[in-house]
Amino acid sequence: MKTKKAMFLGVMLLLVVSLMLPLGCAKESEIEAPERTADVWLDLLRLVPTMPMAIHYGGVLINDLHMLRDALDISLPAPGASNEEIEAYGLQLFGGKDGRNHIDPHDFSGLGRYGGDAEEWQQTLGFTWANVDQTISAGVPPAVYQAVRGRFEQNIIDQAVRSGPMNDLLEDVSYKGIEYYSWGGDNEIMVERRSGVRPLGRGRRMALVDDFIFWHTMTEGLEMMVDCHEGRLVSLATIEEFQLLAQGLTELNTYTAFFRTDPQALEMVSQELSPYWTEEGKTQEEIQRFLMELEDSPLLEPYQAFATGIGVDDQGYFLGIVLVHADAETARENAQLLEQRLQESSIPWTGEQWIDRIETMEIESQDRLTLAKIYGEIAASWTKFVWQREPLLLHR
Repeated sequence: MKTKKAMFLGVMLLLVVSLMLPLGCAKESEIEAPERTADVWLDLLRLVPTMPMAIHYGGVLINDLHMLRDALDISLPAPGASNEEIEAYGLQLFGGKDGRNHIDPHDFSGLGRYGGDAEEWQQTLGFTWANVDQTISAGVPPAVYQAVRGRFEQNIIDQAVRSGPMNDLLEDVSYKGIEYYSWGGDNEIMVERRSGVRPLGRGRRMALVDDFIFWHTMTEGLEMMVDCHEGRLVSLATIEEFQLLAQGLTELNTYTAFFRTDPQALEMVSQELSPYWTEEGKTQEEIQRFLMELEDSPLLEPYQAFATGIGVDDQGYFLGIVLVHADAETARENAQLLEQRLQESSIPWTGEQWIDRIETMEIESQDRLTLAKIYGEIAASWTKFVWQREPLLLHR
């Protein structure tokens, strides 16, 4: 699968980089990781404003590394761990060379596409992924709201940002009692300043607030996150659909979460996919055949929002799915239709049957929610329904 190949290449790059680095020591926080609570999803959603880009188009992506460590008995690096040890811990989080844990953290965490260099993160930002317990990103570039939650020390961060790259552009900003760091202009790209932390050399804003660090390309975006955290601005955590999705994911016990409020309606998916297929060189006859196959497949009843994630228990890795409906009757109906769709439908442009990715499944409804735990290779697809244009959750 392409996703696994990409993960493999990324992890191998991480290993190569780690071997090239000087071994030096990166000072790690001695603050213990807090206990995970049932409200972890809402705690993070509370940082993101209710902007259409964040809610509708980009979706919200969360990784709970704390829960992943607990589930798979992964130990945090000891205080004073070397860069090499921290990078080896990062590889454990991904699940080894095959990336079997299927986490999808954003770039700011240090575990994204341009990360893997513990020394760079420590010297530039004053922390590494060994300090991080959860990550969240929401929206679409460049207006992406990013944050990490974990065990950070203000004095170490302050020393790093004042002595590290771009310190000549650093400004201290005060906003409603919160101090934050600012480099360069809003969304400003400085190609000559590119690095792993700043792949495009963009000016950024960063704020350490309680056990969170906020990261944004624009002043307004960062200050909106501060306002959300302080309760001055309405956040995603106040929206009923997000509350219900969070409740469902907590019930399923996933360690990742992808929230989206634009359900996969047949008409919408068809409009999005037709231009994509044209760019891929598909003929009009092929496109029409694909659309007809989608239309003829078992379709769900309309729902209001969905969330997906990956988890692991004594049966193995599973895909978690939560659908929110207007009423309990539709939730019950979609519990049956989702199983039918998994049993009978396929991805038209690949010919692959969904059931071929599945070992076992557990699907039920609880009030307005449809909840599914689906074991097998399909677990790796927890974000592919959107990014790879695989409309599993297609409704009429």
